[in-house]
Amino acid sequence: MTLNLEKIVKTDRITTGAQTISSFILFLYFPIGVILAAFRICLTINFLCAQILFNLLCFRDNMIRRAFERLYFAVLGIVHVQPNMKLHQRHCMLVANKLTNIDGVFLSILCNCSYACNEKHTSVLRWLLRIVNLHENPEQRMSLLETGNTSLLVQPESYPTCGAALLKFRSGLFDNEKQIQPMTIKLKRPFPISGGTLGSSWVQDLLWTYFCPLSVYEVKVHPVICKESEEAADLFRDRVRKSMSQALGIPCSNYDASDVEELIKRKKFESRRPQQHLESRQESAINPRTKMMAKQVKDILPHVPLPIILSDLVKTKSVDVTVANILEGVVKFVPETSISSPSTSQVVTKQQPSPSKGAGFSRNAGERHMTLQEKKEAFLNKARENYLKKHGLQ
Repeated sequence: MTLNLEKIVKTDRITTGAQTISSFILFLYFPIGVILAAFRICLTINFLCAQILFNLLCFRDNMIRRAFERLYFAVLGIVHVQPNMKLHQRHCMLVANKLTNIDGVFLSILCNCSYACNEKHTSVLRWLLRIVNLHENPEQRMSLLETGNTSLLVQPESYPTCGAALLKFRSGLFDNEKQIQPMTIKLKRPFPISGGTLGSSWVQDLLWTYFCPLSVYEVKVHPVICKESEEAADLFRDRVRKSMSQALGIPCSNYDASDVEELIKRKKFESRRPQQHLESRQESAINPRTKMMAKQVKDILPHVPLPIILSDLVKTKSVDVTVANILEGVVKFVPETSISSPSTSQVVTKQQPSPSKGAGFSRNAGERHMTLQEKKEAFLNKARENYLKKHGLQ
């Protein structure tokens, strides 16, 4: 069964259809979560200052530093569970699935490895968080694996998913690699809050992570997959992705990063024009009988816009009442300026006295004694006569 892209990439931060009890608890927890997120932001600033001191005094393999980092992340609500750490090999590229825009940074510190991504970061932030920018310097990946004493973590999906399926891996990462070590990630939270959503930034994902009381990363490192002789890079990439999908128990989708980008553009376009979609839905919901009645009113009063006529006919269900509402000024509208035939324009000119003129002093003595109701009836009779004459009904 092929999954829809919107089922793989979450569009809502809070999962819809969650249990009523969980939603109620989340509603009560909201003010506590906001205070907790603000407190953890202050702790993050302290953590970055401590990283500067650690980088100057000791190596990243230092036991005291490793214990301090794990303790700090636990206070931030990020817990790392890795039952098979012994399989983790040095001088090897780790390939992991992507659930948020920040889980690679967390795991690189917790697993003591560098994180390779295409996002732009400042040089100071790269130095503190062990980030390697592959977009600016692709050769840095090879030199890091050959001369460094640490592994390199890569997330080739490019966009975070909800863990329902794997997106296609981007090309270029498996061209020069002979050995790949897969790493699978699962994210668990006590509340139905998605790790990453469609088009979300790393700042949004970080704030929601700090908002949650706990984010548990279950990480499993799998045996190294070696590239066979004369095997194409695309086949090797698909073989790695298939092994990861089997380990996670999820399918491999046919969508890639370009499909996600198109979905983001479509969602942005739909959000900019909600009124147009609402009007199209309302127009499609009007039955044919109402449209036919609107055409009759349009023939009698061609200067009135059709959407105005339809909106009033939905309420009145009567041609005569709608015409009366328009003539009495109950329905407000801006007259249309359309090119019509001479006979039609003459009829419109005769039929279109403004309310102010009708209510004023007339030169004809008979018209002065007519009441407003009589004038309206005379106007309607004249309009019916013109309509019947126009369609040859008499």
